[in-house]
Parts: sequence; C-alpha cells; structure tokens
Amino acid sequence: MKATLLRWWLHCSTFVFILLCVIACSKEYSVEPPINLVRDSLRKEVISFETSFGQQQLIFFPEDVVIRHNLPQDSIFKTRLWQGIPSVVCNADGSQLYAAWYTGGKGEVAGNYITVSLSLDHGKTWRNDVLTVYPMFPSTTRFFDPLLWRDKNGKIWLFWAKCINMPWDGVGGVYATELSWAGGTTVNNGRVQLLSDGVMLNKPIDLIDYNYSFLPISIWKSYPTPAEKSGAFVKVLKYNPMADKKVFDYSKVNVSPDSIRSFDEHQIVETQKGKFLCLLRTTKGIYFSQSNDKGKTWTVTAPFTKIGLTTSSRFYLGKLRSGNLLLIANNSSTRTQLKAFMSKDDGESWPYQILLDNREEISYPDASQDANGDIYIVYDRMRYSKMEIDFCRINEDMFRAPGVFSRQIISGIR
Repeated sequence: MKATLLRWWLHCSTFVFILLCVIACSKEYSVEPPINLVRDSLRKEVISFETSFGQQQLIFFPEDVVIRHNLPQDSIFKTRLWQGIPSVVCNADGSQLYAAWYTGGKGEVAGNYITVSLSLDHGKTWRNDVLTVYPMFPSTTRFFDPLLWRDKNGKIWLFWAKCINMPWDGVGGVYATELSWAGGTTVNNGRVQLLSDGVMLNKPIDLIDYNYSFLPISIWKSYPTPAEKSGAFVKVLKYNPMADKKVFDYSKVNVSPDSIRSFDEHQIVETQKGKFLCLLRTTKGIYFSQSNDKGKTWTVTAPFTKIGLTTSSRFYLGKLRSGNLLLIANNSSTRTQLKAFMSKDDGESWPYQILLDNREEISYPDASQDANGDIYIVYDRMRYSKMEIDFCRINEDMFRAPGVFSRQIISGIR
C-alpha cells in the first residue's frame, strides 16, 4: 500500500514539475508580451464623463466606477480660449456622425479635456458636448489628441492620450472607450481601458484576412523620453470580444535622419495583402516608408514628394471602400491649401484632387467613409482666435468631375 502511494506521489510530482516547466518556458519565450494595463499608481487618478443629460461617471483607474447626477456648471467648461485637433467617424450607414477634439486651459497644457459632438443628419446639424472626458480639476493632467474609429465589427471607439505634470511626461498613455448612441442626443460610453504607452493620433487599420489591427502609436522624441524608448511604432491589437483589449509590440518605423523627427503622427494603409505604405510627419514635411513583409520591417524613410509641397502638420491617409487611397494634406509649405487627393494605383500617383479650403491656419484633417460612399471630413482653423472645427462632405465622383460641396462650422466663434 505504501509503495503504491509512493509511486502515485512520484507520478503526480513529476507531472506538476513538467507542467510548471512548460508554463515557465512559454512565458520566457513569448514574443508578444501584452502591455500591462495597470502600470503604476499614477494611472489611478479620477476621470469623469459628462453626458448631454447631466450624468457623470467618475472612473478611478483601473476599475472603480461611480455615477453621479446634477453636474455643477464649472466656468472651465463655459469659457474656451482655444480648441482644435479634431477627429471624425461615422457609423456604417452614415446616420450617426461623431466629431471629437480637445480644448481647456490656455493651450496644449494641463487641464486639457476631450469633447464629443453628434450629428444625426449626415452633418447638417450638430449637438455639441454630448460627451466630455476630463481630469478632475484642479489637475496637473491633460487629456489630448482624441481619435474616433469604427472597427470592422461596426463598433465606434474613442481614443485619447494622457500626460501628467507637463505637456509631455515621457510616457503618455493611449486610452479607449466604446461609444454607443442611446437615442435622442444621448451617447453612452463603455469601460475605459489603457491600451499602451504613447500617443495614437491617427486611426488604426484592420488588416486584410487577419484578425487583428495595426495601431500607429508614437512615443514622442521630446524630453524626458529616453532616446531608446522613443519612436514611431506599429503595434498590434487582436480581436477578442470575450476579453480586454490587448496591444502587442510589433515593429518600428525609423525616421532618418533622427534630427527631422517631430511628433511622428504616422498613418498606415495596406496597399495590397501584406504590403503597407506609411506616411509620417517630420520637420521637413511628410516622409514615407514601405513594408513588403506584413509590416515587420520598413524601408528607410524618404521625402514624400508625389503631391508636391507638404508642411509639418498632421494629415489623413486611408483606404476608401473602392480600394482607392485617400490623402488629405496641406499642399503648401504652411498650413493652408488643404486638399484631398485620390490614388488608384496604391499610392504611386495622386492625379485626382479637390481643394477643400484655401484659407490660412487650417490643419489636422481627419476623415471617415460610410457604406454609401460619402466621405466626412473635419479639420481645425485658427485654434486661438476663430477656434473653428470645420466639416465638409465629399465623394469619389467629385474627384473625377468636381462638384459643389458645402463647408460648415461644427464649433467656433461665428
């Protein structure tokens, strides 16, 4: 009996030992470690959401949620000294449009917050401030660079970046929450998730025939970021509806020379299956890089000259439903001459163009297309004086036979 028990114990011990070794080895050789969602105590301050019907949710990272009603009307929301850096997204049929930008404070400083607007008539009219995302005041934290995106499942996401104690704290942080229309002018949000360090100003892309997305995330070059941690990164988000969003390191686009690096603000399109084009912002204008191995490695960056002059400012690059590419950029050495360009040969040439706005101080376009082919575009104008968030709607036919399109102000001093 004792011998039998001893053999049983030895077998069990051996099995447990082997299992532990396998687990340890799998962890040691994992090539895709998920980014920790709760990295340090600095990520636990309060975030609040203000909805159009006066509800407030206070979110203490990582998981505590408190809902409160009857918000006080603080002067920080009534008086705006500047605003800009917009993003836009539509649902599949274009019946819901969301626009987001940031404001607060005297510029790009602590106290910045995100505001979201909603249109239910294809952009003809807008209800502003249906949702705001802000740090509890007084605060040394800033929320900035909002981004709206519709994933391949049709869900609408709001991303934003966060810094603590200074305009750039060397770490940043990309946060995300799902948005949903609840009827009327009510927009609800899901649980907030921290996805990654850094800043993601431009839209992720869903890959052809793969169940994941590329996220263009930048760790800014600015102080106090260590040089080895900085860069224009490509990260991977895997679709898993039953779990938290997991972001993995994947590759890096090296800007050469490093002296021209700015805020990166890179954008990626998959031109063909497994082949990618990346455009980046530099101090010398737009540069480009390409990948032919599913985004694992990238060519040395070079000036992007195929549309002529460009400036050091954010642009938009995306793929239309037709497969053609859309580029919206300042076709000038300054922030004027905002044009939309279309390419039918994977970015080799851009012969089709529409002049969207030829005024001064216009910048930071973003776009979204619905299933009907309508392309919705937002950009800002005169952030510190007119404080305009401008909107227009075009379609592909206008590139071939220019038509009349209307331009309107979502928010600003009229």
